[in-house]
Amino acid sequence: MAKAPNGQWIYLFRPEARKNEGLSDPAFVKTGVLRAEKLVNMKKHNYRLEPNVTFTPDQKWVVFRSNMFGPTYTFAVEVAKASTAN
Repeated sequence: MAKAPNGQWIYLFRPEARKNEGLSDPAFVKTGVLRAEKLVNMKKHNYRLEPNVTFTPDQKWVVFRSNMFGPTYTFAVEVAKASTAN
């Protein structure tokens, strides 16, 4: 969860390895970055209830609870990349 001027979002951070531009010693740490992806705008969520965001065991969905529509509901957002094969 992160609060931003344009809402409060659930973000997914995908790791991305960086190209090695220096020494290629396997003892060195491999560097990378995290690419942020907005999943859900939680602007209307009432934070007396924590969303308790978690991944499903297969890592394909993020599940959370929210009261953004009044009652508490359970939501799931697909995070697995869609296959590009036809």
